[in-house]
Amino acid sequence: MSNVNGKVKLKRNRKKEKSLQALTVRFLKHYSHLNKGLINLQDIIEELNVEKRRIYDVFNILEAFKVIFRKEKNVYLWCGI
Repeated sequence: MSNVNGKVKLKRNRKKEKSLQALTVRFLKHYSHLNKGLINLQDIIEELNVEKRRIYDVFNILEAFKVIFRKEKNVYLWCGI
C-alpha cells in the first residue's frame, strides 16, 4: 500500500497475477459452470486476455487431470471437475 496525496493505493502484484496458478483459477472461474461442452481456444485467449502459450500450459494441466480433452486443433471438450 502507498499513500499518495491522502489517497491509499493498493499495489498489485503483477507477477502473481500472471502465475500459472492464478491463470488456472481464472479459467476455472469462467468455465467450471459448464456441464459438458466444447471450448474454443481462441475465445479463451480473447476473454482472459492472455498469451496462447499460457492457455496451453493450463490445458496441459487440466488434460492430465482428465477435466478436458482435445477434440481438434484449438478445440477442447470440457468434461467438468
